[in-house]
Amino acid sequence: MYELNRVELLRDLFVWADERSARQYQIVRDSVPTPDPIRLRYRQVISELPQDAVRIIQPASALDRNAGLDRVGVLTRDREAFRAQFHAALEPLHEGTFARCGLRPSELTAWQKQRWR
Repeated sequence: MYELNRVELLRDLFVWADERSARQYQIVRDSVPTPDPIRLRYRQVISELPQDAVRIIQPASALDRNAGLDRVGVLTRDREAFRAQFHAALEPLHEGTFARCGLRPSELTAWQKQRWR
């Protein structure tokens, strides 16, 4: 390129690489699911509620009452979807995942005993 002073070779390489990159980006973008608006809107609440439910030792159905949802600021139109997200956050809670929620083993054990009564 330098000796022949032919910049079109470099241009062609740049265009080819840019088109290839754009195709790869499209593939990756199409494979990523669309974000859940409920999970985005209540991300902080959903991450804190399993910890609260375990520490207070109340079943997850305690959040099904509207007063509990009002307390954490869930809008009326979002309640059904929020409940589903919350219950999905509690389902995988076991001995291998409790630390992620900031819980102690004794708290998890007490909650599991109460939950399976």
